[in-house]
Amino acid sequence: MKSKIKLLSSSKGLTLIEILASITILSIIVVTFLTFFIQSARTNTVSEDIMDATYVAQTQMEEIYNLSKSPYEDAITSLTSKGTHTENNGIDKFQIVNETYKIQLQLKQTDTNLPNLKDVLVKVYDNSNGRLGAQMETKISWEN
Repeated sequence: MKSKIKLLSSSKGLTLIEILASITILSIIVVTFLTFFIQSARTNTVSEDIMDATYVAQTQMEEIYNLSKSPYEDAITSLTSKGTHTENNGIDKFQIVNETYKIQLQLKQTDTNLPNLKDVLVKVYDNSNGRLGAQMETKISWEN
């Protein structure tokens, strides 16, 4: 009991060097965690952008799938009404631009033996930086 009182009543304290050393160590630890959180926030932002672009690509792919239930010419007309259309060597290309994304669609015949089977390629670019955000590809059998 006396030793505890002796420790509490002692006039020894922390020196300035000990305090500065502990502040320096604490600062190094805090800075390390701050850089971790900053990098995590950047990664979250990039992931959100990719997910949004993927959702746009998926929505476009589902729309093309629904159009495949109608004649091919009607689908071409419907897609042309939303953007620009070019045809080159049997490949139909469409470009749809909205305020956030530029969507490029490509429809081409896969096999001459299967004229109703089309390769569908959807690419979604971010308008702000022009970077490819998402890409999807599938084969769809078109009704006559």
